[in-house]
Amino acid sequence: MKGINLNFLFLIFILPYLCLITRLYSSKQDSTLFLTEASTNNFTLQVKEIFELDITKNLKANKFKKTTKIGLKVYTNSGAGICTPTHLTKDIINQLIEIGYLHENIFITDLDRNKLRECEYLPSLSNPELFFHGVRVIPLLESNTLDTSWSYESPLPQNEKMNHEIHLESSFLFRAGLELDRRSLLPAPLILDTDFWINLPIFTDHYSLGLNGALLNGTLWNISNNDRFFLNPNSGNIGIAEIASIPELKDKWILNIGSLIRLQYIGGPEFNSLYNTDLNKLIVSTNPLCIDHYVLKLMNKNRIQNGFLPFEVPPYFKFAKNLGYKFESRDLVIKKF
Repeated sequence: MKGINLNFLFLIFILPYLCLITRLYSSKQDSTLFLTEASTNNFTLQVKEIFELDITKNLKANKFKKTTKIGLKVYTNSGAGICTPTHLTKDIINQLIEIGYLHENIFITDLDRNKLRECEYLPSLSNPELFFHGVRVIPLLESNTLDTSWSYESPLPQNEKMNHEIHLESSFLFRAGLELDRRSLLPAPLILDTDFWINLPIFTDHYSLGLNGALLNGTLWNISNNDRFFLNPNSGNIGIAEIASIPELKDKWILNIGSLIRLQYIGGPEFNSLYNTDLNKLIVSTNPLCIDHYVLKLMNKNRIQNGFLPFEVPPYFKFAKNLGYKFESRDLVIKKF
């Protein structure tokens, strides 16, 4: 009798939830990209339309909205000049609340508390609360957030340590710290505290990796000890693809909504107003590689028009495809709404 009851409970309560999560993730690897134009001051209508698309219809059909946990990964690392617009994030939160999700189960995250504050995701220093528009804000690089059990290891240590090794090859202190320096802690909140998460990138060039876009925001801008990858393009390109393919992170990464209010085609990732073009568009896909492929073409178009050499396709595009991000440029479908 107990066995029958347990099976009954599984069928009634657990199996539907597992089926829901499977459906939420089943649209991944789509080569469809959606574009919409909007005012720089108002994305409300466009965000509402995004949640009417086929790629988000399962979010509206979610029967477990009141217990489902959602993470929003914003981009603030270039400072206030070019970051995920706060009004876009507010519109997404409002839409999630409107269709039945709860404030307390939604959170915003990025690496650095000061950058989050600079970009107005956190209030002034006089206000210690870590909330934005009624939802929690979680700076990833804080002791109460870091979880050493989730890390990405690479043979490349911190750049400073590599420089020291030239002069102190047998240094005990160098050797003692090397193992830790080769580890980057993964975003534990997006792995442990969510049912799914949405990537909200912006787009600039990058001095060593070519494109700072959807894949970078979900990978290198999502981990500790990341400078070593930015200073070494070979390891950086491999790191992007490998981190993006970690099942515990990838399986919950269900949507990318990128802002093309500003596209910076040279001088990045630091903000430079001289090399920005304002497109006033949102770009949406379940596949971050699909988005980055499209944005790279836009960036090169602007670079050529302004007398700069175009970027070659970054190696991490190929690496990501080899590690499971199915995408071929000939299969790209662009839909405007």
